[in-house]
Formats: sequence, structure tokens, C-alpha cells
Amino acid sequence: MLFNKVKYKGKYRVTVYRNLDGDVVGVTLEPC
Repeated sequence: MLFNKVKYKGKYRVTVYRNLDGDVVGVTLEPC
């Protein structure tokens, strides 16, 4: 699993995880 990017939307941190093929394998939404 590769850490792709973190986006800040308001008070939440969105993290997108991708595998080696570039497919999204997971998304987490955490309060900052």
C-alpha cells in the first residue's frame, strides 16, 4: 500500500492510499 496524498478539507484530513498499479485501495477521513 502506498501513501498517495493528503488533502485538507475544512477540519478534516483526507488520505488516499494506492497500490502499485495506481488503484485506490483505501481512503481515510480524520479530524485535524
